[in-house]
Amino acid sequence: MFANSGKKVKIVGVIFFIFGSICSVWGSIKLFETANEVKDSFYSSIRDTSGDFIFWGIMCLIGGILLSYLLSILMVAFGDLVENTDIIRKHIENGKSLHLPVSQTNQHNTNTQQTQYPQQTQPIPQTQPYKPDLQKAVICPSCRTDNKSSATFCRNCGIKLK
Repeated sequence: MFANSGKKVKIVGVIFFIFGSICSVWGSIKLFETANEVKDSFYSSIRDTSGDFIFWGIMCLIGGILLSYLLSILMVAFGDLVENTDIIRKHIENGKSLHLPVSQTNQHNTNTQQTQYPQQTQPIPQTQPYKPDLQKAVICPSCRTDNKSSATFCRNCGIKLK
């Protein structure tokens, strides 16, 4: 159900655009029909409101399609984000390093961009935890933790050492 969810979100975004566009066209047609009915009705002699319906029909047509388009772009972009996150997660779980292209501008011509891949680097060595020189270390009488000889308080329990 949740496999390939990025692609599913993208498909929903496209369906949302199609459905929103169809609904906005249908709504604007209904507003245009209402304008014709109002124009032919008894109340048109009092005040002609058919122009209002035509205006809102055009706004429904243009605004509905634009709004559907913008929201579908957001959904497709979110789908891309989910797909890329899945790819990164799979690489991390498999212990593979990511070789993503890095865009760099050419020094001589600023209009062309070259894609260069980062060089394989040596793994970063793990830092060793603090191990004090036992001959110069002060041992806490309370918790038996090794502390620096210059320490005034124990780094574990906080008791005064000197």
